[in-house]
Amino acid sequence: MANPIIKFKGVDEGLLISIDDSNIETIKEELDKKISETSKFYQGIKFLGVESKHLTRDEVLDLNLLLKYKYELDISLKDIFNDLLHPSTEKNNKKDYKPLESFIDEVQGEMTKFIYGTLRSGQEIEYEGHIVIVGDVNPGALIKANGNVVILGNLRGVVYAGLGGNRDSIIAAYKLLATQLRICDVIGRAPDENEFHYKVPEVVKLIDGKLVIEPYLPNR
Repeated sequence: MANPIIKFKGVDEGLLISIDDSNIETIKEELDKKISETSKFYQGIKFLGVESKHLTRDEVLDLNLLLKYKYELDISLKDIFNDLLHPSTEKNNKKDYKPLESFIDEVQGEMTKFIYGTLRSGQEIEYEGHIVIVGDVNPGALIKANGNVVILGNLRGVVYAGLGGNRDSIIAAYKLLATQLRICDVIGRAPDENEFHYKVPEVVKLIDGKLVIEPYLPNR
């Protein structure tokens, strides 16, 4: 009997999904079967994400996002935002699951300021490197960074990224409702709340001189 390509591994912190295959479409089909048949069983269980020696970084991120948003499993998005801060230029970069401690160490090594909690009207944060907000950014709050800005929450305030001249800087959030967005010298705004929004984390990039909002969902 062939070994299963998907295994659920229980560890002290929760469940880890181990994948022993490289065909992403086959993996998605098998994952859909496993979770759909026993979806109620997995509700409320803490998932630690996907580990695989056969998949690229983007494929692992793709699967983690499917677990979070399609199957509504309790899975952390820390690795997603880690990759937003540090995009890889290698197409076939392999990636295994890393604990939170490794994530924080890597990001802090790249001059990153972490803010824990909601930013309220009148508050202003400015930093020469990246800024990560673990919380919401309310209207009237202002964030300025020479690098990237990542919001692990809803963005309703004003964000300036890439003020150091890096046109590859990005702005990312669970939900983009910013009153003003700026990357380098290009200014724009996010759609209103009643307009279309992706049901996944959203990313603002500077493409051909314009700010473009995209879903952060690789390989879909």
